[in-house]
Amino acid sequence: MAPERDPGSDPGPDDDSRDLDSSAYVPARALWHRVPADALVGVEFDLLNAKFLKPGVTSGWNITPYDYTNYNSSARSLLLVVQDLGADRMPGGDGANRDTLLYFLELGEGPDMTAYGFEENVAGHGPMSVAGFANLAGGYYVPGRPPMTALQAYRASNVTILNRPIFERGGGRAGIYPFQANPGFDPSPPSHPNHWPLQNPSAWPEQRTGSWEGDVWNHTTLLEADYNYGPNQWPKDNLRASFRTEPNRAYRIIAIKAGAVCAGEEPLATLSTMYFHTMGDGNVAIAKSAPDQEVRERMMTYDIEVRNTSSSVTARNVVVTDELPGGVLIEQVNITPPGATAPTPLPLPISPSPTSINGRTIVWNVGDLAPGKTRTFQVSVWIAANAPDRLTNVATVTAENDGDPSDNRAEATTLLINNPTNVAVRVQAPRMVRPGDTFETTITYRNTTNVPAERVRLSFSVPTGVTLVSSSRTPDERTGENDSVLFWNIGTLPANGSGTITLRIRVPRENEAAAIPTMLDQTAEIDARNDSDLYDNSSTALTAVLIVPRPQTADRLWIHSMLDPQQGVYRTSGATFTWPAGEALDFTPDVTIDDRQTGEPYYRLNRRVVAWSFLGTGGLNLSGMGCKAREQPPANETQHADLTRMRGCVYRYLDTVSPTTLRGQGHVYWAQYSPERMRNDVYVITPLPSNGTDLRIQYAVLTEVVETGYFDIDEDGRTDSVLERRTDVFEATYRVELVVPRDAR
Repeated sequence: MAPERDPGSDPGPDDDSRDLDSSAYVPARALWHRVPADALVGVEFDLLNAKFLKPGVTSGWNITPYDYTNYNSSARSLLLVVQDLGADRMPGGDGANRDTLLYFLELGEGPDMTAYGFEENVAGHGPMSVAGFANLAGGYYVPGRPPMTALQAYRASNVTILNRPIFERGGGRAGIYPFQANPGFDPSPPSHPNHWPLQNPSAWPEQRTGSWEGDVWNHTTLLEADYNYGPNQWPKDNLRASFRTEPNRAYRIIAIKAGAVCAGEEPLATLSTMYFHTMGDGNVAIAKSAPDQEVRERMMTYDIEVRNTSSSVTARNVVVTDELPGGVLIEQVNITPPGATAPTPLPLPISPSPTSINGRTIVWNVGDLAPGKTRTFQVSVWIAANAPDRLTNVATVTAENDGDPSDNRAEATTLLINNPTNVAVRVQAPRMVRPGDTFETTITYRNTTNVPAERVRLSFSVPTGVTLVSSSRTPDERTGENDSVLFWNIGTLPANGSGTITLRIRVPRENEAAAIPTMLDQTAEIDARNDSDLYDNSSTALTAVLIVPRPQTADRLWIHSMLDPQQGVYRTSGATFTWPAGEALDFTPDVTIDDRQTGEPYYRLNRRVVAWSFLGTGGLNLSGMGCKAREQPPANETQHADLTRMRGCVYRYLDTVSPTTLRGQGHVYWAQYSPERMRNDVYVITPLPSNGTDLRIQYAVLTEVVETGYFDIDEDGRTDSVLERRTDVFEATYRVELVVPRDAR
C-alpha cells in the first residue's frame, strides 16, 4: 500500500564526511505518513538518487549523462533499516519507549558500511543501533560480512522481527534470511577470524530454493545497474520493500547508500528517512501547574488543563490520570489556626469529582471532547510535615484516537522550603478623591519572622491616568508603559524588621485629561528568598475618583388653554411656539436628563429635577415678591437640594401632566386690553407685545452619587451610601409668537 503523502526525503551530505547521524533527520509530525493498521505498506527507494520516492513518481529518465565506460557498478552498498519507535512513538528512549529493530537489509560489494560510523547513528539513540557491527539489544554483534556478501538479517534473543518484509527489484522477490549466533559466539572485532561462526540460515516461505551462496549472489544483483536503456538514461527499476503494520504504532525507515560513481574515486554517502504511523487522527494535550515553592503543613492546589487541539476531530474516550507525589494527603485534615484552641476540619476538594481514586492515583473518565474544547481539573492536597524537599506531580491524558503522544504528559514540581522566612506588604490610600486632588499612598513592608529575609524586592504599579508627584524613596528601577511600575531592591530585611515608602499621586482635573479613571487600583508586591507564605506578598488599595460632571439636559414646555375645544395638553417641539392672543397660557417645563454614568460599577449618579421657577416674560421680571398663587415644591422633594441660586417664582416640578395638575403651575395672559375678569393666578400682560415675546424659566437638577453595592467607598459599613450631592440650575428661554385670537378666526 502506498503512503498517503510524502514529506520529502532527507538526503545525507554529498561528501565523505563519515558523520551521518540519522537522529537529525526527523521531519515534523505533520509530515509523517498516516497508514491503516494491519495493512501492507510499500516503500520504493530510488537507487540512483538515493531517496524514497513520492507516490506515483518514476525516477531515472533523462538524467544528466555520466561516462558509463568508467562507471563502477559493483562498488556500491545499501543499508535499509526499519524500526518500531516504541511506546512514545519517537526515536530513542529507554524502557517501554525503547526503539525495536524490525529488520534490516544490507546489499552490495561497495565500501564497508561500518566505516561511516553507522553503528553509532543509524538506529537513533541510546543502546540501540543496528548496522555493521552494532551492539544490539541482546548484547550480540551483527555478523560481519563474508566474501561477496549481499544480504544479512539478524535477530537477537530479545529483538522481535514483527513482520516478514518482501524486497523486490525488477520483479525479483527476496525474503529475509534470519540468522542466529552460535551459543559460544565470540563478539570480537570484524578482523577476528572467529567473527562468522553462524548456523545455517533458517528456511522462510519467502526464501528461494537453492544454495545459500547462490541466493546471496542473486540478492546482490538487486543493486546492480543495467545499461540497456540507451544514452542519457539510467535504469528505472528501484528497490521496493513492504511490511505489515500494527495498530497504534510508529515506524521509521532509514536508507543509507554508499559508493563511488567512477572507479578509483572516494565513495559518497547519502541518508534518507521516511516515517509511518497508524495512530489516530485526533489529539489531546495536557498542561499542569503548581506553586513553585511551598512550606509543609499547608494546603496546596494542583491545576490541570486538558485540551482537544484538533479543529475538526472529536477526541474519543478521553481519560485523565493524576499521580500525586509522596508526602501529600488528599483526605480531609484537621488544622489549628493561629490563636485557635480547637482544630478545624479542612476539606481538600477535588474538582470535578473523580471517577476513581486508588492510593495516590486519581482518574477522570472524561468521555468525548469536542474539537477545540478544554476541560479543567483541580486537586487540593495537604503537605505533610515529613514531606520530601521536592514534590513532583505527574498528570497524563489518553484518547482512543490520539495521534500525538508527545503532549500527553505534564508535570509540575514544587520545592519545599526548609528554613522559611516571610515578608509581607500593605498599601494604604484614601478611599475617595476628586479630580484635581493630590493624595498620599503609603507602602509598609515587614519581615514577620525571627529569621532575616534576604533578596527582598518591592514593586508598585502606579495606576493609569494619574501622575506620580514624588516618592520618599527613589525607585531603583522603573519599567512598563510610561515607567509606571516602580521597583525597590530592599536587600536584607532584619528579623521582624519593617520599612515605609510614601508616594504622592495627583489626579488630573476634568479639563486636563480626555478620561479620568473612576477607580485607582494601587498594588504593591514583595518577594524574598525562601519566603514561606505567598498569600501576604501582595496588597491592593482601591481609591475611588468621584467624578460628578454637570448633567446634560434638554427641555420643552407643556402648554394648555381652557378655551381649547379639545382641552388637550400639548408639548412644544422646540424653543418657539405660537399662541392665540387673549387666552391664558397654562405651562410647565418637561426636562429630559442624559442618564450616562461615569462611575460604574462602583457608584452611580441619580439625577432628578426638584423644582422650576418662572422668571418672567417681556418686561415682566419676577422675584420672590409678587408671586401669584402656585404649587410650591414640598420639603421632601427638595431635601438635600440647594435652591439658593433660583430666581423668580419657584414651582413644584411635575412628573405627570394633565389639565388638572396644570392648575398649580404657571399662567400668562397676553392681550391688547385688560380683561374684565381674570383668575388671580394669571399674570396679565397688556398691551399686546408686537412681534411676539419671550418666556423665561429655570429648573434645578439634584445629583446624588450613590454606591452601587459593589464597593464600600466611604468605609461606613454600607455599600449603598450617598457619597455626594450636587445641585445644578439651568435657564431656558422660549419664543412665543402671538397670533389672532381663536374667536376671531
